[in-house]
Amino acid sequence: MAIARIASQNCGTYSTSSAIQFAMPNSVTSGNTLMFVYAGYRNTSAPGTIGISKYSGAATVGAQVTDINMGTSVSNDYVRLMIARVPVTGDGALTLSLTTTAESWSLGINEYSGLDNIDGAAGSSSATGTSVTTGDLTGHTGGLMVGGQTFMTSGTYVYSSLSDNNIYSVTNNSNYQAHLFQDRLVTGNETHAITNNISISSLWISTGAAYTASAVAPHPLIDVTSGTAAGFLSNGGTTDPFTSGSAVVYTVQSALTTGSVYYWRVRGIDPTGSNSYGDWSSIRSLTIGTAAAGTPSLNVYRMLMGVGA
Repeated sequence: MAIARIASQNCGTYSTSSAIQFAMPNSVTSGNTLMFVYAGYRNTSAPGTIGISKYSGAATVGAQVTDINMGTSVSNDYVRLMIARVPVTGDGALTLSLTTTAESWSLGINEYSGLDNIDGAAGSSSATGTSVTTGDLTGHTGGLMVGGQTFMTSGTYVYSSLSDNNIYSVTNNSNYQAHLFQDRLVTGNETHAITNNISISSLWISTGAAYTASAVAPHPLIDVTSGTAAGFLSNGGTTDPFTSGSAVVYTVQSALTTGSVYYWRVRGIDPTGSNSYGDWSSIRSLTIGTAAAGTPSLNVYRMLMGVGA
């Protein structure tokens, strides 16, 4: 399944080390991923990584995953570039709280459906020179490439954009500059090295990461919860709420297509405990064969199903 960008929040450039709140422009969806590209500058010590947490809203988010975190310095100039993501674990409005010790920093946030594991990452940094290039990143059809460049210089620079030129943040704050971008691979595979070309010796970093597309459809065919949907039954014949440790069967309530492959996953909640959902299970699949009798059943608590081509 191709990755789909749901919404963007270009947070621009800020000159503060205090927490700042950003409201996503849409209601986020459970199972999606929020992608962050952050660049920071500080002239006394290394700027810290960005901290991402929920500030308010009905939606919830999981633990932050940092795919790239690089920094370099010369004299009293320090820069950092970071690519990170958090899973969305509940639907609804969401305002994030972002913290960093950087004096000047830039950030772009994007919500994606269909995002799976990181496929590769590369980065380079240097305190002197005229150019820096990461190692090659290979992205696959339907995947995503994310990259960034940041540097301290009084000269001009030229960046090499990716194939669809989908650049969502270019900033210039005095001598500190950052360039943040994304590239969704609509067709074909692509190998790319992120390159900085600048006119004088300077301090800079280039990083990038490639992500694969998920097997789960961006818009699920079936999304059901045992507390509200028919078809759930424990091995003891009871319905929701279930006793801890019970095996629960869900029977699909609508016809499935013979010969099609369906992908599904499940997660659980303890209403009398933490009352929050645990992590999703690994993605599994089933194929509807011509000899299948009856309606297929799955041992799940909460199921999200997508259809494969």
